[in-house]
Amino acid sequence: MTTIEQPLSPQYALLCSFAIRQGVAPDPLAGHVAHRMSWRGKFTKSADDPAPLVQLAVARDDSICICHRQTITEIAGWADQAEFSFIHGDDYRAELLGWMRLSPGHPHYQLDGLNRDVLAMNAVEATAARFVLGSLFRPLDRLGLAASLLADRAKT
Repeated sequence: MTTIEQPLSPQYALLCSFAIRQGVAPDPLAGHVAHRMSWRGKFTKSADDPAPLVQLAVARDDSICICHRQTITEIAGWADQAEFSFIHGDDYRAELLGWMRLSPGHPHYQLDGLNRDVLAMNAVEATAARFVLGSLFRPLDRLGLAASLLADRAKT
């Protein structure tokens, strides 16, 4: 049994115990960990020909293709509202910032969390994220700016 302890704050530490055994099936997602990322850019407009999307929808029983622009816009708005309901909580933002590695100088930048590379952020965006999600969130929220700064609807 191996135990890893990582301090989270003066009061709390993350404790993880695990055992490596033979004969256990490997996690089917393990190979994807090294390639994880979060797409934060704009999505390319779908081609005017819906045939490839229709073919995809027919071929897969675990996918739904939504082609109607207004429906996509509505869903993107709902996603922004849902995200902001979480982001609005101080504890949630603190935990999120605790996992985000917004500077390559962070001691855990390559080890865990959501680093700038995975988040596809440049240095300016990472610095802005640190402030918008951190010390400036409440003032920006009072001014009605926080939600629009964090929204992804325009990228969808």
